[in-house]
Amino acid sequence: MNTLRKILSLVVLDRISGPVNKFLNPSQSGFIPGRSTADVVWSHRWLCAMCQKHKEEISILGIDLSRAFDTINRKKLMHVLEGILDGDALRMIRFLLANTSLSVRVGNYTSMKFKTDTGVPQGDSLSPVLFIIYLEAALRPLRRNKCFTNVMEVIYADDIDFVSRDQDSLENLLKVIPHSLKDWSLVINPDKTERTTISRLGTRNEEKWRTCKKVGSLLGDSEDVIRRKVLAVASFKKMWTIWKRRKYIGTRLRIRLYNSFVELILLYNAGTWGLTAKELEQLNSFHRKQLRLLLGIHWPKKMTNNELYRITHTSEIAKKVMFTKWMLFGHVLRASEMTPANQNMESYFCSLNKTAYRGRQKTTLPTTLDHDLTSIGRKLKSADDLDELRYLARNRGAWIRLTERILSRMAKVES
Repeated sequence: MNTLRKILSLVVLDRISGPVNKFLNPSQSGFIPGRSTADVVWSHRWLCAMCQKHKEEISILGIDLSRAFDTINRKKLMHVLEGILDGDALRMIRFLLANTSLSVRVGNYTSMKFKTDTGVPQGDSLSPVLFIIYLEAALRPLRRNKCFTNVMEVIYADDIDFVSRDQDSLENLLKVIPHSLKDWSLVINPDKTERTTISRLGTRNEEKWRTCKKVGSLLGDSEDVIRRKVLAVASFKKMWTIWKRRKYIGTRLRIRLYNSFVELILLYNAGTWGLTAKELEQLNSFHRKQLRLLLGIHWPKKMTNNELYRITHTSEIAKKVMFTKWMLFGHVLRASEMTPANQNMESYFCSLNKTAYRGRQKTTLPTTLDHDLTSIGRKLKSADDLDELRYLARNRGAWIRLTERILSRMAKVES
């Protein structure tokens, strides 16, 4: 894909962003400014917390589309765009979709180019947005189906989760979806269709939903942390030759490389974790172990934690997790109240027709947020408390000050 085409795609993307954002359903989190996989995982974490607090089951039907970008009917796409964009934007998009060609590469052999009039060219910033517009149009007839009653969508690009307390509704919906999407040349990949039931059982091992993966994160907080550690270790080992060359690569550069290639993997969607104090300390210990290996500090050499943080210009990684969690919480609160994340938070505090488990609540994302707030004389125990925080989050400066107070209180408790 040539440079001029990519530049034109960026121009078009900037021009159409306003109308497109109005057209899209709030359930879509992919390729939208201010939205990410964290929105999806945050939404699911509150669903899991809901089932840990109340005696109820929530079912998730996850579907994935096969070769989604390659099967788009361009005529239908342009028909949809005609209803939301102006003439100039339409002409530029028509130009970008016209006279496209493909070639097949097998090993070192590349076939001759051939023209194609299906799908959207991949490799620029506009194609994903055109896809989610097309998917939104394809889902609208499905939402009018009677099977869609009391069903919520949580979508990231072409990964679609249908959520309901009625499993039969989801099974009936699954019978309808293929025929509905077929009219738009979209095909479900049956091998990637997942059925997940979230509920509270006797032990964590019995709760199979904890190991279910959504946009790269496991639904169980502790299980996700364990997996992140494994992935971080694998990434750390891949760079072992760099860590060993301490004579040639300075500490600051190695720390920058570690933060870019290892820590980012470790902290993927860390803002959605609801962890106990013990789990946070274990995360700190894991982080310090990697830093010591990076510096070549091993037995019989010794280095205090404070000295380690001073030399590496870092701090406890638990503080980073805490800060990320509160920044994400504020971000979610400022978003539309129709997003799945906000709707699930509201539903969590709605006690109507719900029977709560007796005894001490299990540690979840909502309980950790409440615990943090309690340390500074606030709380998160009701929908009214949530509304107060939503109002506060509109003032970014006030929200940052709230977060700093929580972090400061956390530091005092630890000291």
